Amino acid sequence: MKFHISRWHFWWGYTVLSFLLIAGMWFNDSARDVQARVFFILAALVFIALELAVRTDQISLDKSGVIVKKKSARWSINYASIKSVEVAQTSAQKVFGCGNATLHIKEGEAVSVRNIEHIAKLKKVLEQ
Repeated sequence: MKFHISRWHFWWGYTVLSFLLIAGMWFNDSARDVQARVFFILAALVFIALELAVRTDQISLDKSGVIVKKKSARWSINYASIKSVEVAQTSAQKVFGCGNATLHIKEGEAVSVRNIEHIAKLKKVLEQ
């Protein structure tokens, strides 16, 4: 089971993507093929960049434990070594179902991940 960064965190990027697609359609309807292709290519590049950004931070659950990935760092945590799970949500995050998770480990460390989607489900699974 994987939990990624919420796409709502990148609302600005998806807004830019929408404007690029609308501009591309407008240029296409105006028979300006070169401009339409440029806007559609830019929209594709923005979409790819946003999807890569969404997948940089994630929490994965498997049989052996929790795997936390943050950009280039990676932690593997056994279920038995998790002392507690702390979830924090702003009012906007509550509306969109995402939040920030902090895993407190028995050795004293804490691993935090921000803007994770389905945060209530993650907390429920980890507290079992």
